[in-house]
Amino acid sequence: MNVHIHIVTLFVRDYDEAIQYYTQTLGMVLIEDILITTSRRWVKIAPDLQSPVHILLHVPIIDEDWDFIGHQAGTRPLIVLNTFELDKSVETLRAKGVHFVKPITQEVYGRRAQFKDLYGNLWEIVQYTVFQ
Repeated sequence: MNVHIHIVTLFVRDYDEAIQYYTQTLGMVLIEDILITTSRRWVKIAPDLQSPVHILLHVPIIDEDWDFIGHQAGTRPLIVLNTFELDKSVETLRAKGVHFVKPITQEVYGRRAQFKDLYGNLWEIVQYTVFQ
């Protein structure tokens, strides 16, 4: 089977708030922002324009989905970012107000740090020394 992951959905409270945070604070790029109805939009972001995986920012339309905002992956990182310059990336994000809940640590696969986004989702940023 020849398939690839293309979109991961991330529940958010507000489209504009989320776009502002993920692009201005985390440095992602806005891929699409299409008005579907007067209250629904198709909003995709990605780490960069070449990324094959996009994050769909989605304001819930079903009541029970609102409960998932901020903890879609439970206690595990929802999204893991890869970098070749972990120290610089962490320093840049901290300067933009990102709160790291786990400092840089050495693991068997490389070095990592964890932060929470504006909704409380846990993210991880990793500089791999293996699996590359």
